[in-house]
Amino acid sequence: MNRTIKIFCTGEEQARIAEKYPVIEYYDSFVLAEVSQKNVNRIARAYPVEDITERYTLQVGERTIDTALPRFDARGKRHAHPAYNGVKTPEPGCHHNLVQFIGPIKEQWLRAVKKVGGEARAPYGDFTYIIRADEETLAQIAALPFVRWTGHLPTRDRVAPSVFMNVGRKPDDTASALPRTRVMPGAYTVEFFGAADLKAAIPHIKKLGFQVPEKNAKGKVLIVEASSRGAALTKKITALAAVHGVRSIRERSLKRTSNNVAVGVMGATATIASSGLGLSGQGECVGICDTGLDTGNPQTIHPDFAGRVAWVKSYPITPDFAAYITNPGGNDGAADVDSGHGTHVAGSVLGNTVQ
Repeated sequence: MNRTIKIFCTGEEQARIAEKYPVIEYYDSFVLAEVSQKNVNRIARAYPVEDITERYTLQVGERTIDTALPRFDARGKRHAHPAYNGVKTPEPGCHHNLVQFIGPIKEQWLRAVKKVGGEARAPYGDFTYIIRADEETLAQIAALPFVRWTGHLPTRDRVAPSVFMNVGRKPDDTASALPRTRVMPGAYTVEFFGAADLKAAIPHIKKLGFQVPEKNAKGKVLIVEASSRGAALTKKITALAAVHGVRSIRERSLKRTSNNVAVGVMGATATIASSGLGLSGQGECVGICDTGLDTGNPQTIHPDFAGRVAWVKSYPITPDFAAYITNPGGNDGAADVDSGHGTHVAGSVLGNTVQ
C-alpha cells in the first residue's frame, strides 16, 4: 500500500524530489507525495518526513468514512458508499456537504470553491471543509483538481452520540463521564454555522416545542430546553438537527475541574501505575511559571494542592516593557484570576485528586 507523506524541503530540493517521486502538491516548506513504504524509508534517510495517510479517513458522528471510495464524482453521479448505508438521501436543494482536499487547505482552493458557487461554512477535521451547495454545484466542486472527496453531511451526524444515548435521563440524573462535571437534563447547546442561521432558526425551534432560555448571536449558539423524554425527545432532537444552519448539538453541562482524569488524558498511567514504572514524583520539586494558582495563597488553596505548594510568587511586568504595552507595571497577583491555565497545568503536575 502506498503512503501519503509530507517531505520537508524547500526550493531546488522540491524539484529534485519531483524528479524521483510523484508529488501531489507543493507547499512553502514541504511537498506532498505518494510513495511506497520502501521509498518512505529511503526518503526519511535524507529528509524529515511525516506520514499523513491515516488522516484522510473522516470520523463523522459514529461513522468512519473511507474517502478513497467516492460518494460523488465529477459528473455529479452519486455512488453507493458503505458509510452511507441506511442514510437517507437529502431532498433536492442546497445542503451542507463535506469536501475533503488533497492536503492542507490553501486559501486559493476555497476561493475556487466559492467561484463555482459553493459556500464555505466551517473547517471539519483534516483537510476537510463543510461547504453549502446543491448537487449541481457539488459536482463542479468534485471536478476541481485539488478536491479528493465530497459527500453530504447528514443532519443526524451533527448530534453528539451522548445526546441520543441519554434521552431517557431523569430530571435529577446529572451524571457525566467526567466525575465532577454535571449534565443538565433536557438542556442542549446548539451551535450554528452563522448568526443569520441562528436568527432564522429560532421560530422553527420553538415550534418544535423547545424553550430558548439563552441565545448568543455573536457566538452562534443557542441554549434550548425540552421537558419531554424518551422517544418523544429523540424525535424532537432529530427534527432540531434538521433545522437549516445547525452545526452541532450537545448536552448542556456545568463544567467543573476533574483533576483525577489528567493522568489518563496525558497517557501517563503506565508511568505511575504500580504495574508499570511505578513513578509518582514523590520527593521531586517542580517549578511552574504560568498565570497563577487557584487563590494564590497556599493556606486557602484547593484541597488537591493542599500541603503540596512550597512557594507562590507573582512577577509584575517590568519597566522595560512600558513603552510597548497598554498595562505597564501590571500585577494581578499570585491568584489565577484570568484564564485558569496556571491552575490547570499545576493540576496536571501535582494534583492529588482529593476533590
